[in-house]
Amino acid sequence: MINHNLLATTSWKKYLLPRNQRVKNFLEMRGSDVFWQVAQNIHEAYRDGKPELIIMIHPHLSHAISIPKSEYVEVLNEALTFFTKNENYEQCSLIKKIRTDITEKKKIDKTLRLVNVSQN
Repeated sequence: MINHNLLATTSWKKYLLPRNQRVKNFLEMRGSDVFWQVAQNIHEAYRDGKPELIIMIHPHLSHAISIPKSEYVEVLNEALTFFTKNENYEQCSLIKKIRTDITEKKKIDKTLRLVNVSQN
């Protein structure tokens, strides 16, 4: 478990969206490993009910990335885009399962809340 007070964090967008050449190079070299590890950790954080995921994606980066729960699906979509572009369809399939688990669970939870409220 990482203590927020000891680790500087930044938005996941800084290191996972190819906005500059340095990030593009990083993702070309390590994107497959990074996006897969992030996807797996998002799934675990979601199942554990964590409000956000903090993860180090490279030991030489000055900050860990922070992914709020509200952006889990957005990050998974970026991972899908990456793996589709690189024609890694096996990873795409696995990430789609993770995304479906999250999105379907949200629908079920919302329905249960509506049913519970209407019963009161």
